[in-house]
Amino acid sequence: MREVTLGTLMPGDSFAVAGHKFVVLTKSQEEVLCISHKFVKTMAFGASNDWRNSAIKGYLNGEFLESLVENGLDEDMIIPINIDLKATNGGREYGYDTCEIGLLTLEQYIRYAEYIPLADNWWWLATPWGTPNDRSPSINGSAVAWLVNTDGNGSSDSSSLALGIRPALVLSSSLLVSPITDNKADVWAEYLEYLVDWTDCNSDIGHYGATPDDFDEWYERNHPEEDE
Repeated sequence: MREVTLGTLMPGDSFAVAGHKFVVLTKSQEEVLCISHKFVKTMAFGASNDWRNSAIKGYLNGEFLESLVENGLDEDMIIPINIDLKATNGGREYGYDTCEIGLLTLEQYIRYAEYIPLADNWWWLATPWGTPNDRSPSINGSAVAWLVNTDGNGSSDSSSLALGIRPALVLSSSLLVSPITDNKADVWAEYLEYLVDWTDCNSDIGHYGATPDDFDEWYERNHPEEDE
């Protein structure tokens, strides 16, 4: 599979790494913020809407992180993400949290929504609707968090609901990734490059009778489907 440095991709571009498909949201010279193309799991937010103690944080920075490393992602290529846990009314009771893998906040979702593919179910954001000591009568309850629904609009609901999880990561711009394109001409050109390389490597008599992958076989192997 063709590889490029992550920093050469643009916002909205998709890429595969460690068996998962991600979308670039924004980038700087040193780092790239990205989000999973689709859900990696469906689960409840947690006992409350406090990301710092949530079941989602435990899963993403435990089992999911381990799976990325096991599938070839160098953990040193992950840059800790700083999550602003400001509540709907601006309250900062939860402060900020820094971890390796997180969720987008409501503000980030609004900023980057044009690049994020719609999903076939609701999915969680990290932003709390309210916090335990909120004084606003219209914003209360520490068990309600923000989410994105199927048409891309923001909403909120109980943290006990099992909704989709789309990890957000900040990765080093120097990370080698496999770009994914829906442009048929680009994909076909990539397949032709594969045929040329295969011929160069298998032209000696010791490989007599061997044949390269047909297009469908090659595509399935080099352009993995999004993770559910």
